[in-house]
Amino acid sequence: MGEAIHTQVYQRFFAILFSVVPGVNLMFGLAGLTLFLIADVAEAEWGLGIGIAALVFGLTAIVWIWLGMGVREWALQKATGMLVGMLTPFLIVDAILLGYLFYDVVIADHTPEEAEAVLQVGQALLTFVA
Repeated sequence: MGEAIHTQVYQRFFAILFSVVPGVNLMFGLAGLTLFLIADVAEAEWGLGIGIAALVFGLTAIVWIWLGMGVREWALQKATGMLVGMLTPFLIVDAILLGYLFYDVVIADHTPEEAEAVLQVGQALLTFVA
């Protein structure tokens, strides 16, 4: 009995995660694409590009709230292993993007002393959390 409940908890966790992560990726992806097309390709003002990208982000969020509820109900009927497999590509893409952004912002254009300071702050945070 206890094992079945434990498995159901994992299934529900991955079903909820599967209903959220693709939507977040879609919202940021469409907003970024809109900003790129308007501000860079069309060479319009950055303010216009940011405004329209924010509008796209908001509308996509509203649409995904409704779609996400349906995805969650569908995912609750699937096996946990299937949900993990379907969620993995989204998480890998997020990890690669965040790793690149961390490298570009924190490591790339900074001196080794600055990188060492960031490392010490990270170690202090991990020590505080632990």
